[in-house]
Formats: sequence, C-alpha cells, structure tokens
Amino acid sequence: MENFKDKVVVVTGGAQGIGRCFADEFLKAGAHICVIDKQDGEHFVGDISEKAVLEQFAKEVIGKYGHVDYLINISSSRDRMSQRDVSAIQWILPIWSCSSVPTRQASSLERTSALMVV
Repeated sequence: MENFKDKVVVVTGGAQGIGRCFADEFLKAGAHICVIDKQDGEHFVGDISEKAVLEQFAKEVIGKYGHVDYLINISSSRDRMSQRDVSAIQWILPIWSCSSVPTRQASSLERTSALMVV
C-alpha cells in the first residue's frame, strides 16, 4: 500500500471483518483512522442510518482533523447495500461539506480524495 502518512480515512463499519482490515492497512500506512460502527469498541459507536449520530460523528472528525481524505463505506450488513445505507451515504457527503466548522474547513468535500463503497 502506498504511503498514506497523515491522510484522514473514515471507515464506516470498520469494527470487524473487511472494514477492520481496511482500517488496519490504512493505519499501517500512516493514516489517521476514524471508524464508526454499531458494535462497541474504542471507535465511535453509532448507526450511520441515524442522521443525528452521523452528524455528531462528522462534527468530531472535522473538529479533530479539519477534513477527510478518504471515505470507505462498509456499513452494510448484507452482500449488497441496502436503501438505508445509500441514504446514509447521501447524509455523509453533505455533512462533510456543510458541517458547522470554519469555512476553510467546510470545503472538505472538495478535498476528499476518494469515496469507496464496498
């Protein structure tokens, strides 16, 4: 994996399985990892289908790092994304571009390097 030193990577559903693998590999490559998952753990615990939870998570990530470089969505519990997960992604993207942070940080959507939906 190429060098991701100091890149900010958000992984939804990153507490176990393939999500955890993504988070671990980005961490090994030097990235700052922000995980949200419904399972208890040291990460942000919450359901991304709940708008208030997602807004709080986004506020914390933007407050700490100011932007997001990569967003990896692995939150679906099925083999394919449910409509609920699609709706959550539609909430995620505007939150990062319109969060209640200073304008220079609120442009994070333009700064996002990649969105991967697995």
